[in-house]
Amino acid sequence: MKIITTFIFLFLSIILLGQTDTSYYFGINGKIVTDAAAIHKKTVEFKSKKKATVKTFKRNQSDWEVSKIELYKKTDNDTYLIISGGLKKNTMARNFIELENNTFRFNEVINDKIKRTGYAKSIVPLILHGEVTEFYPNGNKRSISVYNNNELVSNKNWLANGEEYYDNLFYSVDNEPFYLPGNNKLHSHILKTFNENNVDYSTTTGGIVVGFVVFEAGNIGGFRIMKGINGNINQLVLSSLNSLEGEWQPAKLRGQTVRFFQLFPINFIHNETKYENLNLEGGMLNWNVN
Repeated sequence: MKIITTFIFLFLSIILLGQTDTSYYFGINGKIVTDAAAIHKKTVEFKSKKKATVKTFKRNQSDWEVSKIELYKKTDNDTYLIISGGLKKNTMARNFIELENNTFRFNEVINDKIKRTGYAKSIVPLILHGEVTEFYPNGNKRSISVYNNNELVSNKNWLANGEEYYDNLFYSVDNEPFYLPGNNKLHSHILKTFNENNVDYSTTTGGIVVGFVVFEAGNIGGFRIMKGINGNINQLVLSSLNSLEGEWQPAKLRGQTVRFFQLFPINFIHNETKYENLNLEGGMLNWNVN
């Protein structure tokens, strides 16, 4: 889902546990690409036989900008500890078994709970290939996805409470969806809902992130609060989007119309009722309430 980031592998002949410092280039939906076509990049630098630093980059116009740094430490023959984050460190264990067909079975564990399990072509960095299952922190299944050389092929999804969600959602596409009546109408519709319900902007700070599905036919649904402020405002946003009229131009991937999981952040920046135009940027609808 959200923004979900998938990575792809360029050098297929690299040996998983080799000590070669390498760059890996990633494109739309996990497609293997060259440097020129990449939107993400990972570099792997081995410090020793048991330690490596993996840096993730996002292309910013013509330059690469570091978005994540992970420290890998091999604790035994089949386990890596992966440390990431800034002041607040996150630690994950990745266990793996090498299979006969040049793939690996892996489990990722955080705080003794399985986060993800499945199959991959590489462990450092992780290159997904085959079926992969992800879990919520409460232990319920989040998704079962199928990958082909790290490209997402299909998925089945659930909510955290175990309820089934929509299947075959894509998070990275060639052409992202957009609202056909225009951003101004979307802006005005949500603002109208706020005003009709007397939302007090002087006490509203922070941000909301709503996720929803843009379907192949141009309709939307499956609204979810990914990050909220308070119950009242969260419900007003959901109510407003549920009552929004007008179709969307659906997403396209490799020339085919696909379902897309759209993220919509609304940021309350100042205690004034001044609004910026709504715009599409980086796979998300962004609305700053200034």
